[in-house]
Amino acid sequence: MTLLVLFGLFAILVVLEVPVAFAMGLSAIATVAFTQPVPLSLVVQRMRTGLDGFRIDTVKHIDH
Repeated sequence: MTLLVLFGLFAILVVLEVPVAFAMGLSAIATVAFTQPVPLSLVVQRMRTGLDGFRIDTVKHIDH
């Protein structure tokens, strides 16, 4: 059921010509909000904790 909500909402947003990145984010947030018994504030807190430990390794300095 959760996958049906996730992909269904994503498909609807793509058909409405919402940019793919926003469609992915909105469908994921809406799916968590409507199908999980966990409070949304806890989900946001866990996401922030995960981002705090994220290092940006893709940007390299080029010295000439």
